[in-house]
Amino acid sequence: MKTEKVRVQEKSPVQWAKGWPHTAISDREHKRIWKKPLSVYRDGLTEQLRKFGATEVLLTYNTGDDARRDPGVTVYFSKPREEDSSWQLALGIDNPAPTLAEIDKAFKEKALLHHPDRGGDVEVYRALVAHRDRAKAWINNEKAEHEFALACDKFTEPRWNINALKLGVAALRKIDEYGLPGMLERAFKGFKTAIEDKTNGERTITA
Repeated sequence: MKTEKVRVQEKSPVQWAKGWPHTAISDREHKRIWKKPLSVYRDGLTEQLRKFGATEVLLTYNTGDDARRDPGVTVYFSKPREEDSSWQLALGIDNPAPTLAEIDKAFKEKALLHHPDRGGDVEVYRALVAHRDRAKAWINNEKAEHEFALACDKFTEPRWNINALKLGVAALRKIDEYGLPGMLERAFKGFKTAIEDKTNGERTITA
């Protein structure tokens, strides 16, 4: 999947993906063969993510003396999401712009029927919780969090770590070319799941 437009943000200091392991200082490597400026590698990484279908990219890294101490880079990115209005039917809400109180009231009425403590179906109850959260996000006009995060601090300069991420994404994209469509996205979702598992479901960063 490709998209024509990508919104790119850069932020310092680095906002390291929670749960992602760091490289020991003694194991960091110089990569002087990569001589191009950071902007070139940033644009290359953005292009690889664009070809993956990303529309939102946030690149975080340190600058100056901070970069010498911690050259790590984390890139957060998202793909387009279809609006999900299934909460309205699932919660039985007729009003297309309900108040938060109306959402909570509708949720409680449904939840009482399916709460696990009352012998209800756990999966149905979890689905109702998700519908309630989506309804509130709709009313509050909340932006979705970035879906994926990749981090690298293997090398001693941020630009080299950005290039490593670019090459890594390009290598993963080869999976699709080898006739295994969908494997790339599942791989990225695997990274996301691993991060969330290590942080008890905490998210990395919001857009």
